Amino acid sequence: MECLNSFIKKLFEKRVSINTKKEIKKLIVLKSPFIDKKSYEQYKSYNVVSFYKIDNIIINNKILNFLNVLFYNVPCNIFITIRIFKYM
Repeated sequence: MECLNSFIKKLFEKRVSINTKKEIKKLIVLKSPFIDKKSYEQYKSYNVVSFYKIDNIIINNKILNFLNVLFYNVPCNIFITIRIFKYM
């Protein structure tokens, strides 16, 4: 939890370096009621090294949109996808 808070804080301070992105290049999966099981299965079928499961996170749409925009079209070697899923 502390790690995620620190990560989001860095993002909002706009001090995310390429090295930081490399550290978080695996898919981060957050539990949430916003996305249904079908969407989860679709994302799960992508070539993902592993899942990080973070419980009891509340993240609003504004933050989610910010994260999506920030990491959209990042080159493959530092690609990061942050999505919210209900089913683990």
